[in-house]
Amino acid sequence: MPKRILIGMLSVLLLAEAGVCGAAGDPKVRVVEPVTGIAFPSKVRFSQDGEDYTLRLTGTAARTKWFFRVYAIAHYLQPPQRAGLFDPKNLLTDGPAKQMTIQYARNVPAPKITRILREDFELNTTPSEYREIKTYVEQMLAYFVRPVKKGDVFVMRWLSGGRVYLELNGKKMGEAKNGLFARTLWAIWFGEHSVVDPKALMAQATREAGA
Repeated sequence: MPKRILIGMLSVLLLAEAGVCGAAGDPKVRVVEPVTGIAFPSKVRFSQDGEDYTLRLTGTAARTKWFFRVYAIAHYLQPPQRAGLFDPKNLLTDGPAKQMTIQYARNVPAPKITRILREDFELNTTPSEYREIKTYVEQMLAYFVRPVKKGDVFVMRWLSGGRVYLELNGKKMGEAKNGLFARTLWAIWFGEHSVVDPKALMAQATREAGA
């Protein structure tokens, strides 16, 4: 390999590492999910119901199927009041504001999305729990009326009181208010049957907390 190419590759790697670890709270910093190469901001800000929120990245991961990259996902959490108090338990509890950002790496037909999501909800609930939230699940699935395309961005927010808000490409899809539905939705990525590596979705936060 020519020397100038090797030096260039090393420079890119060093700059990427510095951007991720050196300024994690800077919203201008983009953190790259390594499997898909999709980059996410290290911080997100939004307003909901008259309240302003600033959430920090806890980590990124990718969902793959066979050898195909389906999407990259980034998770954001409202920072603890004191530094170093990041608690993974907060990821499946009502209270701290949370956000999932999914960017698709390929086109996916709408029927396939709804089928897989329904299976994911069923897998993360008991039969009685699923009956309790089925209305909310079907309401969410009904929002997927068209295929998602490569580059589409799907956002899910879980705010206190079991409030869930859904967006696609910056436009509101719908909302729900049910604590069990919110917890089950998050369990798809953080529960026992996670569809991605949950440790990767917590890696940034655990590093910052010194865990």
